[in-house]
Formats: sequence, structure tokens, C-alpha cells
Amino acid sequence: MGQPAPDFELPIAERTGKDTSRLSSHRGRFVFVFFLPTEWCPVCQIHLRVFQRESRRMADHRVKLMVVSPRHGNAAAAFAQGIGIEHELLLDDSQNVSRSYGAARTFKAAREVSIPMAFLIDPAGTVRCAYELDDISVADRRDWIDVLDAWQ
Repeated sequence: MGQPAPDFELPIAERTGKDTSRLSSHRGRFVFVFFLPTEWCPVCQIHLRVFQRESRRMADHRVKLMVVSPRHGNAAAAFAQGIGIEHELLLDDSQNVSRSYGAARTFKAAREVSIPMAFLIDPAGTVRCAYELDDISVADRRDWIDVLDAWQ
């Protein structure tokens, strides 16, 4: 925390008039970046529902939510539609962005996989909160909301 957030530009799973989204284009506002390891991850689905539930508060603070998936477009887009994600779903097929944030890990099978992580990035591009979200109990943490409330 307190470090500059690595910039990235990734393709958008569901086309919204533009093909890619760049983190630095959102300077001047908070950005919440959530790394989603797989579409079938039940813990991740709960976290996404929490973000959806908090969407009004996030909008009040002008927070941009960017969900980053390591999967291909069709599977990721179908997942987003099924769960009702109203935010950008970005595709990190190479996992380069996940790796730059420490959200890609190599396990015993020597296979690199993404883990659920979230980062709150302030308007200047500095990481203010970082979470490994592999535990469902983290879903109700509100310190990232406290950071937003204190910013005003």
C-alpha cells in the first residue's frame, strides 16, 4: 500500500462502444480493481455481489469498478451477464496484469493461476487498500469504504 498502481490497458469482455479500458484514464477518481481467478469461484461471486450491493455508495464516491478475468471473452461475458455485473469486465488472458499486481501465483503443479485480490486505487494512482479475497469473511470488510468516506 502507498505504492503507485501499475498502469494497464485490457480488452473489455462486453463491447460498450470501445474495445479496451486503461487504468490511468480514470485518474482523478477512485478505482477498485478486482482480480477474478475463475468464473466458477463461489467466494468471488459473493464478493461481486457485495460490490454490486455497494454500487450506490461507490457511485456516490465516483468509484470505478474494474473486474479483471484471466478467461477468454465468451466465458467471461456469459459469467458477467449471469451474475448481473454492471461494471467493466476486462480480459487478462496472458495474466500479465494479474502478475504485476501479485494476483497470479504459481502453485505446486507449476501452473500459474490468478487468486482473488482487490485493490483500491486513489485519484492520484496510489494503492490505498489491498486484499486477498480467498476468505468469505473478508466480503463484509468496510475499510475500503472508510478510506472513501475519509477522502471527502
